Amino acid sequence: MADHIANKIIDMCKYQNFKPVSVFILDSKGQLITLKQMDNYDSNNNLSNLMSKIQIHKRTVEPGFGGVLIIDKQTEDVIGAVGVQGASHLTEDEFLAIKGVHSTGLVHIGTLPENHSCTTCKEVEEAMPRTNSE
Repeated sequence: MADHIANKIIDMCKYQNFKPVSVFILDSKGQLITLKQMDNYDSNNNLSNLMSKIQIHKRTVEPGFGGVLIIDKQTEDVIGAVGVQGASHLTEDEFLAIKGVHSTGLVHIGTLPENHSCTTCKEVEEAMPRTNSE
């Protein structure tokens, strides 16, 4: 599931014409399980700095960072987290993270925050071309 989410985020980033991003997925203990960076990704932030902005045990994501917690809606347990960094606006990073989790199609999986606040994205992902990552 983590690899699917990361690939979908990269696909959506390309579709939205956002700047290249870095994506990481953490498990329920905050351990890194997937890391992907697009070609031409440019950032001064290091991975440990980005990961420190997500605190799974406290059920929080630092404001101003494109990350979300992955929630099991049935138990309300935090089962992981997604961090995205590099798009032009933090709301674009957040949009990609939320849509990446929702792309799994698993109805019992949700995100905190639940909805994005991006105003620059195209809300037509159903029109997005299918890729080899699906």
